[in-house]
Amino acid sequence: MRIVWAGMFLVVLLFFSGCILPFQPSHPRTLVPASAASVFVFNPGALLADPDIRELYRIAFPGRSIDDDFQPIREVGGIDPRSADAAAAFSLAGGGMDKSAMIVKGPFNQNEVERRLSSDPNWVRGEYGGKTIFTSKRAEGPQAVTFAGGNLVLGGEQAVKAVIDVEHGAPSISQNPELSRILSSLHQDAVFSFAKEIRSDERENLSSSVPLNISNAFADARAAGLSVQKQGAAINMRGVVISGSSSGASTCKSATDGLIMLLASYADSGGSVQSLLSKVEDRAENDMLIIELRGTTLQELSAAKAELDRHAEEKP
Repeated sequence: MRIVWAGMFLVVLLFFSGCILPFQPSHPRTLVPASAASVFVFNPGALLADPDIRELYRIAFPGRSIDDDFQPIREVGGIDPRSADAAAAFSLAGGGMDKSAMIVKGPFNQNEVERRLSSDPNWVRGEYGGKTIFTSKRAEGPQAVTFAGGNLVLGGEQAVKAVIDVEHGAPSISQNPELSRILSSLHQDAVFSFAKEIRSDERENLSSSVPLNISNAFADARAAGLSVQKQGAAINMRGVVISGSSSGASTCKSATDGLIMLLASYADSGGSVQSLLSKVEDRAENDMLIIELRGTTLQELSAAKAELDRHAEEKP
């Protein structure tokens, strides 16, 4: 009997000392499979709450609404996307809807979500790897839904199952040397970060599309990434390209320098483009090219884009 009371006392002591904590969902990034070809890590709440980021999204993706893109979180998860505090979207090699998924951390009621989907004739309840998984009968929207590590996972069935595999011990993105290196080189407090492997066919397309007399500028590029950081109204961006060698990184830097010169030739004297380019720094570090844009604003980015668009129309 003393052993029982001693055990109960130890449990209470551990609880109040903070050693026993309520279950906390894993960060979505930790559940991205190592086989991912690209990954987008972001904070949905921060993206939706920041008017500058919303406008940047509109500029980057004309005709698309950030609210519409996050609507599946509301429809499937039953929460306001603004209350989600972390997410990671990824695509497996080969792309396609079946190979893409989004992992979202938020105040989900897993039991309620599963009850609702179970009673919806558009969803079929099944099991994979000991986990409940729902597959959709509809052509539009996410095709599969599950919970992993306390997070909502929705997207293509193959990609969703890959997340379950990671939860069961399959390699995660931390074991993908190039993408994990890209992500660790970007802003760690970014509003969003993006990393992508560059396949051989993509390297060829990229090289041929560079408007410079350096046809092999990105021939050695293996992966690339971008992060956006907000500090008040100031916007900082960091781009990273990993090449197969230090000479490849130097070649990429030369191409970037040439691109900056080309953009400068379109600039008005004392205009927004010149101001923007003055804040760009690039450097080669071993086999990596790092490009920094510091201290710009949404207004400056918008004005610079309008200026470049105007000159592009004027020049033959």
